[in-house]
Amino acid sequence: MKNPMKAVVLTVILMMCVKNLMSSPLTPVVTTSATNTGKKCECGAFEGKKVTGNAQPILAQNPLNVTCDADGKKMCRTICTDLAKMSVERGPAVLCAKINHAEAIKPSLFTRICEGEWEYGDFGVEEPICCHEGKSISCKKEKKP
Repeated sequence: MKNPMKAVVLTVILMMCVKNLMSSPLTPVVTTSATNTGKKCECGAFEGKKVTGNAQPILAQNPLNVTCDADGKKMCRTICTDLAKMSVERGPAVLCAKINHAEAIKPSLFTRICEGEWEYGDFGVEEPICCHEGKSISCKKEKKP
């Protein structure tokens, strides 16, 4: 990063996001700083690897504010990817609590800044997620004898 203060601010923001993620992954952390102009970075989980039309994310967080430029886009994507990777273990439970029922969905990470277009974050679940009555369950069908 060109500005060392931005690196310090980014580290503090990431630490706050991690702390928040561990306590409640559905509560977004929105942070501003003197080096930040105050536009929203959004992380969203969508089914598949493409977002069409006015599709809304299954889950979303606004972890920080960023500048509306290439640096802001890069920072947003990095933070969202790190948050997604840290939530892999708890992700299915959080997702199922929100959507209640689903069969073999494979959510992928998307990011956007300043209310622009959602962009694929090059990260998604490897195994499908199934939900029943708000709980994560195995997607494997039991074979009947």
